[in-house]
Amino acid sequence: MSGISGGPSARTRAHGAAVLLLFTLAASIHPLAGVAFAHDTPPLRVIRTTAGAYPIVVGLYGDPPRVGQILALTVTFPDATPGITATLSGSPGPGTDAVRVSGSLTPDGNEVGVLVGAVRLTVRGAWNLEIAVRGPAGSGTARVPVVAVEEGAIAEPIAWAIGLSPLAGLIAFAFWQRRRLRALPRSERIEDATA
Repeated sequence: MSGISGGPSARTRAHGAAVLLLFTLAASIHPLAGVAFAHDTPPLRVIRTTAGAYPIVVGLYGDPPRVGQILALTVTFPDATPGITATLSGSPGPGTDAVRVSGSLTPDGNEVGVLVGAVRLTVRGAWNLEIAVRGPAGSGTARVPVVAVEEGAIAEPIAWAIGLSPLAGLIAFAFWQRRRLRALPRSERIEDATA
């Protein structure tokens, strides 16, 4: 029985393990990839508000935002008035024991009147994203309420990869058994089935 061929070679098994490892790594990096390419996808939540005399549209790319993770956002000025500057900060809301955090807002190189930014909320609870705007029509501040939630014990993509890994093993075992049975002469297959 030791001469049975048809099972996966060591090289095939190593290749499969490498693919599974790459999939798991890609799944664990996914939340970070959302920050880097946030502006290429539509926001999860859009808030229309005003900052003084300036109407703005805030697009949040994390809803709800996760504690300790970067919350990517865009601030769009529909009027695209030149000379407008803005700053971003997060202030704790009622019942949230935290200190004010600073964020960043920079002009989008591809679109006029759009700022891209990010802020990291440090604790769970209610927060106000404050967008302070200055321009030719004066200054003003818009407050966007959000509620930061804690990340689970394990990131969701990693949990799915771990949860589905036994299924991958079961499928690989079934294919291996199928190859092994096909390699046996028909008479041995019948004996194995009746034994």
